[in-house]
Amino acid sequence: MNDILQGLARAAKLGEVITGKCPGRTAAGQITICDLTGTGAQDTAIATHAAALARAAGSGVKITA
Repeated sequence: MNDILQGLARAAKLGEVITGKCPGRTAAGQITICDLTGTGAQDTAIATHAAALARAAGSGVKITA
């Protein structure tokens, strides 16, 4: 258990991995723990941006209720 806790102490944030500041997994046996809970404002901003990119690329499917 101490090995797990020590590993968590040196865990990188997702943004650090994406920008190359910290390495991601370096071996197939390593696990990834991710907490993707955000605020509603963040989720809305990300979804709005993704939808705009999809529209600009002419991809995606519009779903109506």
